Amino acid sequence: EPFKSQIDWKRWQIFFVDERNVALESDDSNYKALHDQLLQHVDIDLSQVHTINRTMLRVQDVAKEYQDQISAVFGVSAADPEVLPAFDLILLGMGEDGHTASLFPNHALLKERSVWIASIEDSP
Repeated sequence: EPFKSQIDWKRWQIFFVDERNVALESDDSNYKALHDQLLQHVDIDLSQVHTINRTMLRVQDVAKEYQDQISAVFGVSAADPEVLPAFDLILLGMGEDGHTASLFPNHALLKERSVWIASIEDSP
């Protein structure tokens, strides 16, 4: 409590890395973990919390739509490989096998250069 009232939550935009393609209410959802541990305790408008769109059937479409959300918020185009969104803070975890952001050691996805957000269906 001593710090949450000192943060200007209106200036925050929250995005997720390594989100699973599950319902936001699922115990496997990173959104749910953040909601339960932080969001429900602070004064942030949920329109500033950008989640994946689970209404789409193909994970590739989910990834593309999330990339479009980032593009819109930052005002940059994913079509221009020279311009990237500039995040102020990124928090990442690390899996037991050393992976982060669904980037697994020796996986073909590590060579992806055409999109900001890539889907993965064959994670080890």
